[in-house]
Amino acid sequence: MVIFVAAIFILAVVYSVFSATTISSSAISTDGTLSVTGISTLTGAVYASSTLQATDDGLFYDQLSAGASTNTPTTTFNVTGSGYLTAGLGIGFATTGTGALHATGLGVIRGRLGLNGTTSPYQELGVEGDAALNSQATTTMSLESTSATQGGCIEFEQASTVEEAGGQLPANRWIRIYPGRGSMVTASSTNSSIGLVIERGRCQ
Repeated sequence: MVIFVAAIFILAVVYSVFSATTISSSAISTDGTLSVTGISTLTGAVYASSTLQATDDGLFYDQLSAGASTNTPTTTFNVTGSGYLTAGLGIGFATTGTGALHATGLGVIRGRLGLNGTTSPYQELGVEGDAALNSQATTTMSLESTSATQGGCIEFEQASTVEEAGGQLPANRWIRIYPGRGSMVTASSTNSSIGLVIERGRCQ
């Protein structure tokens, strides 16, 4: 009697598995949930037509590509499309702060960078708000040009209520400041003092 009951139980389990799962020598297909409680080794590709979920750690010992069928360019982690992080992103540094970006090495941005909500700065670096510069050396801020014929320049936008002599508003509210030339140079030695030219217009 015990053997008969056990045989019925085994047949019921086998029927319940094969009613939802098909197992062959090359594939396992199921129209329900496939639960694995142990370690599984897969030597081929794994395809999921819906969401692939993991309730524990996911370890990848090779390249991981998201949003693309191929990993191009060949990197350890490649994302084709947008990405969204609810916590922080640490590059060479472990950070968990919400919205924090921490990089311990060189950061190169080959486009425009906007700070404090400036999403589309009209120049390479846009800052909406105040900026504080601090340095342990004598050089706190350096302005230079990659062109041998151009020097550093600072430009300011004058307030619209500032009048010129005669009570007229200026046609151009931009003022530029740059190192002087010609008669403005007070000395020609290596450590000479250079005058500053202040005039209307924007930096060229």
